Amino acid sequence: MKRTRRRTVLSVIIMLVMGLALSLGACGSGDTGDKSSSTAEVKFTTYTDKTYGFSFAYPEDWKLQEGTAFDISAGSNAKAGVGVFDTEGTKVGDRYIDMMLVAVYELRVTIDESMMPDVKTELEGLLGQLQSQDASIKMQGDLTQTTVSGLPGFMATYTFNQDGEPATTTLYFLFDGAIEYQLSVQAATKVWPDYKPLFDSMVASFKPGAAK
Repeated sequence: MKRTRRRTVLSVIIMLVMGLALSLGACGSGDTGDKSSSTAEVKFTTYTDKTYGFSFAYPEDWKLQEGTAFDISAGSNAKAGVGVFDTEGTKVGDRYIDMMLVAVYELRVTIDESMMPDVKTELEGLLGQLQSQDASIKMQGDLTQTTVSGLPGFMATYTFNQDGEPATTTLYFLFDGAIEYQLSVQAATKVWPDYKPLFDSMVASFKPGAAK
C-alpha cells in the first residue's frame, strides 16, 4: 500500500512536468536574430528567487521572465517559474527558443534516496509516453542519474520539432526533500553544440534555496 501510494504521488507530480516539454519557447517576442552562444567573454548576472531562494547565473544580455502565468509554469501546481532566453538567438514565429527554464514544485511526499528507483521508473515510463504522443520526439540516450549542487536527480535529452524547427532539450529533475526543481535548457538543434557549454555552465551555477 505504501509503495503504491508513493508511485501514484510521483506519477502525478512528474506528469505535470511533461506539459513543459511541448511548450518550451512559448515566451518572448521582439527583433529577429540568429546568434550562437559560448562561454567566452560572456558576462553573467545572477537571478535569485525571492520566495524559494534558488539562484542561477545567466548571460546579462538575455531576457528574464518570471511567474507561472505563462508556459514555463509546467502546470498549475508549479509554485514558481522563471525563464531566461536569448533575444539574439533562434526565433520561430514570434518566439525565441534558445533558453533555460526553472520550475519549482512542493511535493506531497519527502523524497529520499530510498525512493529514487521509483522516481526513475516513473520518469522512464512517462518519457516513453511522451514519445508515443509525438512522432518528432526522439530520446538521445537513456535517462541518467545526475547531481546538481548536491541535489540528486535525473536528466534526459531529446529532440523534437518546435513548430517545424528541430530543437534539442535537456530536462533535469532535482529533488530537495519535499521540493522538486525542474531545470530545462533548450536550443535549436542546429546551434545546440554552440549553446551546450553555456548551458552546462548555467546549470552548474544553480543553487537551491533552503529546503522546505
